[in-house]
Amino acid sequence: MYSYLYSFIQKLILKKSLNSDAANLLRFTKFQNIIDIGCGESDVHNYFKLDKTKKYFGYELNNYFIKKLRKKYNKKNFFFANKKIDQINFKKFDPKKNNNFINWNFSSY
Repeated sequence: MYSYLYSFIQKLILKKSLNSDAANLLRFTKFQNIIDIGCGESDVHNYFKLDKTKKYFGYELNNYFIKKLRKKYNKKNFFFANKKIDQINFKKFDPKKNNNFINWNFSSY
């Protein structure tokens, strides 16, 4: 419920979603991984298609969204986890090996 309310207020006040801005950045950025912290409904995918060579990691505190996203994006390059920020293993996203794009939704964390 919170995710819907948050998105509605964003669109009402800003006349757009911040995820659309993130998707626009993705179109012009070379990256290997998307790390979406506080992914909620993973709305960034409404604005951007992820090709099979890239990986998406969505982290969310609300397990309802994790279960829903695992069903919706049942693909090998999509990973979803119910983890707190201090439980995420950021070492696997080594910037020396991969270009990473981090989308952090502060309202969830």
